Amino acid sequence: MRYRDYKSSSVTAKNGGGNIKSRVVRNMNKQTVFTNVPVLSECSQLYARALVNPFEGFPHYPCIPDVINLPSYKFAVKARGNFVIGTAGVGYVSLSPFTAANDVLFGTATTAAFIAPSYQTPVTLGLNSFFSDSQFTQADLAGCEVRVVGAGIQARFQGSEFNRGGVVLLHRSPLNTQIPAGANEAILLLNRTTVQAVATRNVESVTYRPDNPLFLGYGPASSLGNQTLMIYASGAIPGQTWSFESIVYFELIGNRGNPTASHSDPVGMGAVIGAMPVINSTLPPKQQESNVIAFAKKAVAYATSGIQVKELLTNVVSTGLGALGTYLGGPVGGTAGAALGKAMMGGPPLNSVFNENTIPNE
Repeated sequence: MRYRDYKSSSVTAKNGGGNIKSRVVRNMNKQTVFTNVPVLSECSQLYARALVNPFEGFPHYPCIPDVINLPSYKFAVKARGNFVIGTAGVGYVSLSPFTAANDVLFGTATTAAFIAPSYQTPVTLGLNSFFSDSQFTQADLAGCEVRVVGAGIQARFQGSEFNRGGVVLLHRSPLNTQIPAGANEAILLLNRTTVQAVATRNVESVTYRPDNPLFLGYGPASSLGNQTLMIYASGAIPGQTWSFESIVYFELIGNRGNPTASHSDPVGMGAVIGAMPVINSTLPPKQQESNVIAFAKKAVAYATSGIQVKELLTNVVSTGLGALGTYLGGPVGGTAGAALGKAMMGGPPLNSVFNENTIPNE
């Protein structure tokens, strides 16, 4: 992927269906007209996908497009399995998004023997611990630092319509805090949790959100191992099965893996994070991705509104001097006057006007 494919998010001109850097259209009065639309860079769009739709395919591994654009090794870890509704009508799958090693607890999932009516610690009877398919052990990662780009769990009810029942809670703990043992439906609903009725065709998902500046930087691979994301079914029929997939995307710096170039787009990155909902959305992941990108583009437009104001002032100055030049020196004077106006406002050099397209008035 070439570097030009990672232009910073900005407002650029648009002509027809394609985005172009700059398009100046002139009529017989040599009036400059600008049409602006917000553009979100590809690296920021992939970052948005990693945050709200990490289950979708990627053309290459995403990264965090901040100002720390150091070369990094980018990789993903995942796990798939089932969780089963226990005897008390409760079942769940949880995830630790900061676990990058294959020999450290990645998540927990209930079995049919689970008897508790709430979230429990991994050693509880009827609760399975599972590990990721990471290529690294914890010993491998000694001396390395990692950061999470995106993470999430998605799950689907596998039973029949006849056996469907209860509700499903999509929980994301604030500040990457450990879900407390004994947390039931009433406790989970107090913070960062959304509720859905169980449906046979729905894919439920919960995704990671960086809600602390520390999570955007690198840290030791073993520094955070909390179970913070969870899909929790309550009031369901015991014995019913859900399938799940858990996935996390990482960046790593250190003596492991082959680093590749990272990309920087602070404007786009800020717009993407700002566009994410504070509470996990109940929309399908693909629709969430489209919504976040659409809102991020609007944020980019607001962030670069000064560019549009400058272009408007350039319009006014160059049009006025162009008209004066036409009055004093005819078409040649008009062209020179318009070019002088653009140069005064910090536009392109005077000689660039002769390379721009002109069209007659229609």
